[in-house]
Amino acid sequence: MKNFAEYKLVSLTNQVCLMCVVWFSLAGCSKYEQQQPETTDLVYYHLHGLWARNAAQVWVVGDDGDILHSTDGGEHWQQQKSGTEAQLISIYGSDSQLWIVGAAGTILHSMDDGEHWQPQKSGISSNCLQSAPALRSFGS
Repeated sequence: MKNFAEYKLVSLTNQVCLMCVVWFSLAGCSKYEQQQPETTDLVYYHLHGLWARNAAQVWVVGDDGDILHSTDGGEHWQQQKSGTEAQLISIYGSDSQLWIVGAAGTILHSMDDGEHWQPQKSGISSNCLQSAPALRSFGS
């Protein structure tokens, strides 16, 4: 016969398993399904820079050339095509113009709120931004 502590442990384990099954059922998942993340969920991006024109218009930049834009203060995000896979470090804007700096001398410019990005020549091919904190936060 099991002692009381072993019985309670088995009972508690069964209750936890039952709660997990109920939770997964309510969530509409099974442990065998793997849900794909939404492409605009910021949790899945490694971001470095943010610039807000106002309370609604916000841009963020990060690794792999990622540029995300929100028109509702960050509730929803749309990905903008940067045309690069470089790490983007910082973003700044004025009126409808936006500027981004990134690794290995990457500079991007948009004259239409990020709908189209044009690479700019910087004359830099190494990753000097990592050792220049002032450049990493330009415009902030």
